Amino acid sequence: MTENYKVIYRKHYINEQGKTPEEADAAIRYIEGMDSCDYYWLRSPGLSQYDAAYVNDDGSMHDGGYYVYVDIRGIRPTLWVNL
Repeated sequence: MTENYKVIYRKHYINEQGKTPEEADAAIRYIEGMDSCDYYWLRSPGLSQYDAAYVNDDGSMHDGGYYVYVDIRGIRPTLWVNL
């Protein structure tokens, strides 16, 4: 995770999510410790203009979404196109 990303994520976590600076720092440390992408983004928007819905590793959908700057989630195609 780049330093620039950390600043952006920390500001969002504090300003948009209403968390303390300590909670934001703990969340950044947690994300940095992850080494896989068990979640994937959906095209659907989340609750705010900065969020997108995603599917959790257990297959459940979170339509409220999450901040799109989080890079621990991947993308999956929703359909196949044969050309």
